[in-house]
Amino acid sequence: NFITDVALPIVTYQNHSDLTSSSMTVSGKVLSHGGETVSEVGLMYALSDDLDAAVKVEMDYSGDVFSFTLQSLTRATDYYIWPYAVNSAGTSYGDMVVITTLPVLPVVTTMDVTDIMDNSARCGGVVLDDGGREIISKGIVWGRSFNPTIELHAKTDEGPGVSEYISNLTDLRSGTAYYVRAYAVTEVGVSYGEQKHLLTPGEIESIVLPSANSFIITESGTYSFTTTKGNSSETIGDAASAEVLWETFGTSQTPNVGSLIS
Repeated sequence: NFITDVALPIVTYQNHSDLTSSSMTVSGKVLSHGGETVSEVGLMYALSDDLDAAVKVEMDYSGDVFSFTLQSLTRATDYYIWPYAVNSAGTSYGDMVVITTLPVLPVVTTMDVTDIMDNSARCGGVVLDDGGREIISKGIVWGRSFNPTIELHAKTDEGPGVSEYISNLTDLRSGTAYYVRAYAVTEVGVSYGEQKHLLTPGEIESIVLPSANSFIITESGTYSFTTTKGNSSETIGDAASAEVLWETFGTSQTPNVGSLIS
């Protein structure tokens, strides 16, 4: 009679799921116990192919298929991962796999609007983070409606790369309010900076209406109203502040307050 030696277990990477910019779930599978019970399974992961520098996550063996959720990872980064299993003969490792976390949208901030003239102004932006992908284009977009987007014609393109930039806003109308935002584009999508507001010099469009608590307009824009008390014609003099409380297109689509008039 004779007894063969216990062999190392055989383990392999199985799959990964729930991949995000900062986490992933990785599964492994024990293919062979090596002739004895497996006591421990786990993963080793690192930022290079150096197994000695890897971080270890482990669990007691409870079945041939096992999984771990790795968290607090860095976006758009390659992670080198080895599954492992342990029995009395020692530790064996599966083949290394490389999994890349997802990139995120870039981060951009809008600078203050300066040099405001009747028909022009200047505004800039700063790309603070490319989100893990190359900046394709960046610039300033402006419009008379709330939260302008790059689908509008009124925008600048200051080219690729991460840098601070200044744009010239042209072809503005005098006496008109505009909303202004910086933007940055990568293959992931487009991000916008904080919204700024500018009012070009000149006579403001105005509308003369009887006193009421709501009005119908035919186009978005900047309007001035006589400030009255309630629905009366009694004026209240200087107003400390003013705001639009409610807007609707008259359909099931609801605009943001401030998207129609300012």
